[in-house]
Amino acid sequence: MANTYLITNMHNSIEEREKEQGQRRFRSKVFLGLPRDAKCAVLKHTAARFEVTCRTRVGPEEISIPNWWRWPYEIPVLVRYEFRLLPRRACGPEMIARFTLCLDPEIKQSEDWHKNSRLMTPADHAILDLQGAWLAHEFAPFSQLRFDEPSPLSKLFCFQRRGDQQEDTEVAPWWSRFDDDVLKQVRQKMDTVFGLPLSRF
Repeated sequence: MANTYLITNMHNSIEEREKEQGQRRFRSKVFLGLPRDAKCAVLKHTAARFEVTCRTRVGPEEISIPNWWRWPYEIPVLVRYEFRLLPRRACGPEMIARFTLCLDPEIKQSEDWHKNSRLMTPADHAILDLQGAWLAHEFAPFSQLRFDEPSPLSKLFCFQRRGDQQEDTEVAPWWSRFDDDVLKQVRQKMDTVFGLPLSRF
């Protein structure tokens, strides 16, 4: 009897989950099919968020690793770009962003690690065992997300605030630079999640 009840409950919960997922997919499909003006109207009273993660390498001096001159190679890191759309106001959209960098857990699987770990001190190894964000930067509310391309292989996000003065634009720190793949993902999510454009600075 108890087993029958458990199986019935499990079956019901699976059906409910599948139904909820189906409804979520349907709502998402309907939203994506709306005209741009209608998307903006829907988002006007809602907040939304998304994030993109990038696996890359940076020089140890760029992220202020202690005794960085002892590190003979670039450090594998994960950079996370988080964006949040605030509830819409009459003056237009506002967003906030938070970028974080942490050491890539897969560093210990790399050839560089195996070649160079013998040269590292216990203090160096302790740095690599740190959990959480190594660097973090939060950006004050901005109205437009743009990007600049200071070098052919690296791009940086720019945060445009209301106004026409140069000081109304903030450029992200160099350690958060990104490539075409991140640009493509963020541009797509800006359009589908926020209903806003991402343009060149």
